[in-house]
Amino acid sequence: PLRAPGARNNPDQHLGLVLVADAVGRFRFDQLRPGRYSVAATAIGYLAGGEHIEDGMAPPEVTVVIETGESQNNLRLGLAKPVAIAGFVVDSDNSPVEAAQMGALREVYVAGIRRFVVGSASASNDAGQFRFNNLAPGRYIVCVIGERLTVPRSLQMFFEEAAAGSESDRTAFTALIQRGGMELGSARGFAVGDFWLKPGNVSVGPLVTSDGQVWSAPDTCNGGARNPLSAPLITLAAGEQRLAETLVVNLEPASSVSGVVTGPAGAIAWQGVTLESEGFDALGWLEGLPYSTTTTDGAGRFTFLGVAPGNYVLK
Repeated sequence: PLRAPGARNNPDQHLGLVLVADAVGRFRFDQLRPGRYSVAATAIGYLAGGEHIEDGMAPPEVTVVIETGESQNNLRLGLAKPVAIAGFVVDSDNSPVEAAQMGALREVYVAGIRRFVVGSASASNDAGQFRFNNLAPGRYIVCVIGERLTVPRSLQMFFEEAAAGSESDRTAFTALIQRGGMELGSARGFAVGDFWLKPGNVSVGPLVTSDGQVWSAPDTCNGGARNPLSAPLITLAAGEQRLAETLVVNLEPASSVSGVVTGPAGAIAWQGVTLESEGFDALGWLEGLPYSTTTTDGAGRFTFLGVAPGNYVLK
């Protein structure tokens, strides 16, 4: 398609000029008025978007300026076939782990700083198999990431009081939830003392045994790395499909992490708190992947249950 600048976000500016390239990929737009144009290529089975090209490839969209009587020839547009990563998640007995939350994280550089973005998020099936399709070519790591949601039961009581109160009470509680980044967990968890703990995968945790011990598996990436920044990269060229190594997750006796959030005026009640495995905190916000969270109580105290052995960053 050929469109005026801004047409990507403004369909009204689309010029309605669409061509199909010939058998060797050639195209030609004739009798154009002078001006600035955007030329883009799309095709079934190929990725579109400037962030999906490989080094050395022509971009899938270019902008050209045409003066009176001038022609722009030999434009080159590039399209890349998607890539795929597949593999298995097993436990220490080599049994498949079902419903393990996973992410394929693609390496990028932002202002010269190495970062990762979520190329795709998925979960293993009942055979422990996972597969990420329609990824952009690039360098990836694959990680199993556990969710540890701990909610003080007093927050649920606070919610019930607000729900039974006035409209202003409910509005104030909603604003509090949004400000603090809190999450209610009682509807999808079970009581552990004064807290609700979200039940996890029996192979990943967190789970509580009959003797009261909490077990959980640490976040794990390919290569057995617990820190994603030290995981070996999986490099995929356009159209390539790769069978990744098997990821092994092991339940280990878990601990709790607790403390108090304070501000200039003292303890801060009903404030969301996150706990991130070392290295994941440097990746930025991985939208679509689980993370560990809790909420302070009315006295500003917080507790995380089901924390696997490892190094963490508390925020």
